[in-house]
Amino acid sequence: MYADCLEAQFGRRPVIFYSNGYENWLWDDTGYPPRQVQGFYKKAELELLIQRRSSRKPLAQAEINGSIAERFYQTRAIRRIAEAFEHDRDTVRHW
Repeated sequence: MYADCLEAQFGRRPVIFYSNGYENWLWDDTGYPPRQVQGFYKKAELELLIQRRSSRKPLAQAEINGSIAERFYQTRAIRRIAEAFEHDRDTVRHW
């Protein structure tokens, strides 16, 4: 709710930190699950996290290095895995 209020006030969704006093967690609820962190980020690091929201490219558009995956079935497997990651990421958004 606090993040919702900050977004309404400043027009940008913040990255959420929460703690139980012993463990610290970071949650970018625009599409990533919470993860445990060892401390808090600096201002520049937070800006980078927020900037990555809009500059992130879909995995489907990533180029596959032909010298690594030379065969059709390898390329196809990489594409299917990328699709699965994109699908999983999309379902995280709707928690």
